[in-house]
Amino acid sequence: MLKKLLRKDVYNKIWQSSVKEVAQKYNVDYDDLLKVCHQANVPIPSAQYRIALNNKEDTTKLKIDLPASENKYLIVKTKKFSSKSLTDKETLDKEFLEQQFNFLHDSIKAQKIAEVLIKASHKNTWRATPEIKAYKESVKKWKEENHSRPRYNNYYYDEKKPPMFIDTLSPKGMKRAYRLLNEIITIFKQIGEQVNDDLTIMIGKDQVEYEIKEDQNKVPHELTAHERKALANYEKEKEKYDFVSRPQIRKYDHPYNGHLRIRFIVCGSHKRYIKDSKQGTLEEQLPAILVAFYKTYLETKQKREEREAWERERKEKEEREKQRQQKIEMEKKQVATLINEAKDYQLANVVRTYIKAIEGNDIGRDKIEWMQSIANWIDPLISEDNPYLGKRKHGESDKKKAEYLGEATESRYTFDNYLNWL
Repeated sequence: MLKKLLRKDVYNKIWQSSVKEVAQKYNVDYDDLLKVCHQANVPIPSAQYRIALNNKEDTTKLKIDLPASENKYLIVKTKKFSSKSLTDKETLDKEFLEQQFNFLHDSIKAQKIAEVLIKASHKNTWRATPEIKAYKESVKKWKEENHSRPRYNNYYYDEKKPPMFIDTLSPKGMKRAYRLLNEIITIFKQIGEQVNDDLTIMIGKDQVEYEIKEDQNKVPHELTAHERKALANYEKEKEKYDFVSRPQIRKYDHPYNGHLRIRFIVCGSHKRYIKDSKQGTLEEQLPAILVAFYKTYLETKQKREEREAWERERKEKEEREKQRQQKIEMEKKQVATLINEAKDYQLANVVRTYIKAIEGNDIGRDKIEWMQSIANWIDPLISEDNPYLGKRKHGESDKKKAEYLGEATESRYTFDNYLNWL
């Protein structure tokens, strides 16, 4: 059971005596009172202050004023726990419940959760949800099928995934888990969260991983009739033969003890758990279970956003590298084109020099004009169209230009080599 205390009164009494004395006076749990004081930003006296107070010295400079806060009350566990805590109006104080979900930074959501929890506390019976019915059906079907073989995920054998919790609960524990999960699922659906038929719970975009396990005791193994017979045979055989293998019999059994716990998982790592305890069963700790669910959701969301940010950064990096490689290839082509065009320009000038050299010889005017037109065809600055050869592709490599003209490129004494030599 929880007790509602005025924050200012707790502060005054703590600084007049001690946290321990205040806990005893109000009959509340000392550790919980200390934790709630830290959460509510209630200053705790230092050891130096306590010594000065006990010696009746001046403590003015050592005392810390109570900071302002929106929360007027502190909700602290009492020492004696009531098994009917869920129906206790003081336990499910709306203001206290909303305060427990402040970490969501969503006052509307916190208010909705508090209202649903208070409404749930007045329910005596819970109608089975469609999700629980579907889960029960899947468990029944699984047990009817032959699943006695080991479950391996390899090339030879790949069995479908079993229903959740089927390997971690006894039959009695499974029935209790049905009832508990039915309440949790009903509450989540009323809040507005998504619950699937396989009992996975979605909050926002994230699936909150959890598991329900039943604790097991460690007790000495009691020999079965078959094991006693095997041991007796072993003793007889040992007298006759030197090398006899002793039967492999376990030393301990691990029977289920009926105590359940919910473990909450973030990226495969167990982050927190809530279990049956002296303070109450899981059914009596629904508010704490919801707090754990939403805290796990926030951590799961953070991990997902970190993965998404890393993936975005990776893709952006790949895209930048891809664009850089494209620019490099484009730059290479442009440089090669420039070099090839410059070679054409140089070649055109060589042809024109040759024309001037032979112009005075006995060469017809038509041939001179043809040679000049070829020079203009080669020159990238003019790029004259030839009626038979078309437009010259100045940016292409020497090899392609030579192949286009039908010129052999194997010889080391090509005209292009001569130009390179120049």
